[in-house]
Amino acid sequence: MTLGKKLINEYPDYFSFIPAAFEQEHSYEVQLPFLQYISKFKFSNLKFKILPLVFGNVNPIEIGNILFELSKKEEIFFIVSSDLSHFMTYDSAVKIDEETINDFVDKDIDKIVHEAEACGIHPRLALTQIAIQAKWKPELLKYLNSGDTAGDKSRVVGY
Repeated sequence: MTLGKKLINEYPDYFSFIPAAFEQEHSYEVQLPFLQYISKFKFSNLKFKILPLVFGNVNPIEIGNILFELSKKEEIFFIVSSDLSHFMTYDSAVKIDEETINDFVDKDIDKIVHEAEACGIHPRLALTQIAIQAKWKPELLKYLNSGDTAGDKSRVVGY
């Protein structure tokens, strides 16, 4: 049974397949080049299947617990795609994004809920719950915003 079907069958209150949910979602296509790069250059023997999840109105902590328990039985790797701040000046965005990143690195669910400036709170909270359960120590690999890549620093988006 595929992982998607397993989630739908075992947790029907939390998972379902709704094709329309993916019509406006673009994180999958944003992450795919990174996955291709990793599998080609970093882990040449890595074989993986992708199960994109789009979160609706669910309890992300419960979803995180379900996915954590599943990860103990299946080899799973999680990627959450989220922009950070939107349309601020470069200096304001760097300051606010640093606070948001620190909330994630510190796994501070309360601050993520009430203070973090980023898209897609549910997947971020689910991943934070998984990190807490798994006792992961998150670390920042790289921070940039569109001012660093596109040059216009008057209205940037953080990544």
